[in-house]
Amino acid sequence: MRIAIIACKVFFRELSLIASMSDNLVDIFFLKQQLHDTPKILYNTLDETIKSIENSHEKYDAIALAYGLCSNGTVGISSKYKLVVPKVHDCISLLLGSKDKYDYHFNNNEGTYWLSTGWVERSTLLLDETIKNKYEEYIELYGEDNANYIIKELLGFLHNYKYCSYISWDEFKSIDSKFIELSKEFARFYNLEFNIVKGNSSYLFDLVNSNWDEERFLIVEPNKCIQPSYDKEVIKYI
Repeated sequence: MRIAIIACKVFFRELSLIASMSDNLVDIFFLKQQLHDTPKILYNTLDETIKSIENSHEKYDAIALAYGLCSNGTVGISSKYKLVVPKVHDCISLLLGSKDKYDYHFNNNEGTYWLSTGWVERSTLLLDETIKNKYEEYIELYGEDNANYIIKELLGFLHNYKYCSYISWDEFKSIDSKFIELSKEFARFYNLEFNIVKGNSSYLFDLVNSNWDEERFLIVEPNKCIQPSYDKEVIKYI
């Protein structure tokens, strides 16, 4: 099959590895990370990318999205091509290997901030020197405990998090150590409890290799629109 895959750059290493070994002919269109923070922008960017693929001289059997519902950013998306979409809320299920595994961790470790190779490489929270400089200034002025409190106040969304979990794939054992160290630094900086969770490549592998069972993937017929289903299926089409 010839498949166009539209994906967040958070999957750059994972999808590049899988595509390099696929029997399918795969073209991947990577989009800027963190578009899900502004769902309308994510929708517009996906829509523009799909239209660009439709209008290109290349012909595909399907367009696959390495996105889930993603803060409703995919709601309303349609194509002249058949669309394939994982039945997940966001990228974490895809990195862990299943929605069930994500649900297990969510129920047992509520308040987890997830990291992976892509999140470590591309997250502004790990790279923002302004925040780090402020933190050091606050330690000097107010002490470490107060500095931690002030930083978390400035970054209000972190109030919802207690844990920091790095998703480790067996395929990246040779390079994992540097990402794990940066993740540990992130967890220390934001005063989160750190742990490593074993991920699995099977979900993304099956997305790339057209193993699209109905339990895990929504097959959207041409010119139909993605919609939330508000149940365990996560998404549907109309």
